[in-house]
Amino acid sequence: MEIIAAIDLETTGLAPHFHDIIEIAIQPLDGSFEPLADIPPFVARIKARRPQNASAKAMEVNGLDLNDGDEYHEFLARLLAWLDEYRVEKIQMLGQNADFDRSFIEADIPELGRMLGHRFIRDSQRLACAYNDLVRLKTGKPAFEKLGLSDLRKVLGIDGSQEHRALDDALDAARVYKALLDRLDLVK
Repeated sequence: MEIIAAIDLETTGLAPHFHDIIEIAIQPLDGSFEPLADIPPFVARIKARRPQNASAKAMEVNGLDLNDGDEYHEFLARLLAWLDEYRVEKIQMLGQNADFDRSFIEADIPELGRMLGHRFIRDSQRLACAYNDLVRLKTGKPAFEKLGLSDLRKVLGIDGSQEHRALDDALDAARVYKALLDRLDLVK
């Protein structure tokens, strides 16, 4: 089965081949970009495999403990079992700055990376940038001064959840994406 899913990661830094994924959330979505009722989210904390490489700034931002969570092989077994249980064969990814998360997934979790289609990536940050361009063409100024997830959420009036936690950020990316689509209102 092919699904749309909001995906978010927390990492120990910005470099996929140097830093580690330490939290991941995959939230299946329905056609309205709401959480899918019949497939629960997959959420995991993963012990850092290269804790010595962790960026102090990244760890300050996410506030996670490098030693919490599953060993990588335990996490991978749980992920593969979840994908098998719900017969997920392909995932159309939705995220905030999806290229960042995708690069980590491809480097650290190739089994999942192969399931992510390249053609149907939905990115709330890129959509906000395009929306800014449309508004700028009409008004001379952008709709959003900043394109970070919490900044977009605030301007769009979306109640916040805990920032820099994978499931909350995945859900927020989906909410922001949907709110931006509603603002575009191109289909009459």
